[in-house]
Amino acid sequence: MTKTSVRDLESKYIVQTYRRTPIVLVRGKGARVFDEDGREYLDMLAGIGVGALGHGHEGLARAIAEQAREMIHCSNLFFHPLQVQVAERLARLSGLSRTFFCNSGAEAVEGCLKFARRYWYTKGDSNRTEIIAMEGDFHGRTYGALSVTWDEHYRAPFAPLLPNITFVPVNDPAKLRAAVSGKTAAIILEPIQGEGGVRPLTQEFAHAVTEMAAKRAVLETSLGTITLEFFPDRAPNHVRQFLRLAQAGVYDGTAFHRLVKGFVIQGGFMPTRREPPDETQERYIRTLQPEFNDTPHDRGTLSMARGDDPASASTSFFIVTGNASSLDGKYTVFGRVVDGLPVVDAIEQSPVNGETPVTRIELTKVRIVQQ
Repeated sequence: MTKTSVRDLESKYIVQTYRRTPIVLVRGKGARVFDEDGREYLDMLAGIGVGALGHGHEGLARAIAEQAREMIHCSNLFFHPLQVQVAERLARLSGLSRTFFCNSGAEAVEGCLKFARRYWYTKGDSNRTEIIAMEGDFHGRTYGALSVTWDEHYRAPFAPLLPNITFVPVNDPAKLRAAVSGKTAAIILEPIQGEGGVRPLTQEFAHAVTEMAAKRAVLETSLGTITLEFFPDRAPNHVRQFLRLAQAGVYDGTAFHRLVKGFVIQGGFMPTRREPPDETQERYIRTLQPEFNDTPHDRGTLSMARGDDPASASTSFFIVTGNASSLDGKYTVFGRVVDGLPVVDAIEQSPVNGETPVTRIELTKVRIVQQ
């Protein structure tokens, strides 16, 4: 079959969704492909990422042939031993827990969008439907993936697309933080943008994404663990400061230094640290301006000392144990305890000399986890 006949037949029988390069490729070997006239090309596309083992790979060809002789397809309605073996290996290699198998990158994006919406629906928060996407990103041509793709050239012919999508400039942490709210279901992005160039995310922007997405911290104390959830939509600077300090290990090895029964327990005070912060950790320590909001200082809320209070410290935080309405409008609530209130109570009930614990109550480590 000649090049002309291939092109003529394709134009007649195949929907013209791609503008093809006028080359008819017939075979490949390793990283090279060959056209019908025997001309050799170096394959720099790898099937757009899906043929990374190269062409004519003997081991891959043999495995495909052997499996085709045994079973060509198994529905997801049944178990199959090979699928779980691949999933187990992916979990070991990636450090993630489970795999969702699909057929393309676009289908993976569709699945992620649905997982994000379903997660908040299952949590009983059906208002969290907004997706934050990046200007310049390309995620695929299916309906949901196209909705979070930036280029209007792809989008316009299929409008209106999915609602509640907000695009922000890549590598602009301030714009990202301003876009995230209590209605945000997920942030989607490419670590390296590939449309029209190669544009990696800056480290600062990557940290901002992590800070906005990481909604919980686990305080490992000598009396048990306390899990905190954060409010980045209400006090973004306080959340960012706490997460940066925690990720840098600033809080590790400190102690709860002040206990006021029926009021607060306080920690994060640097003089209680077993070892002084190192030079890198010191860079994260600074005072904060208040971000007062409407969240009351109820039992279990997390608040931080404000920057304009001479009696406060830039790393100090406290957990409210009773009615502390007198703190409203004076200190900034930026999170709450979602698990471990009995541990908070145990810390509060520890013997004190004035407001100082008689026995050291260690804050061994603070771990940041995804919600």
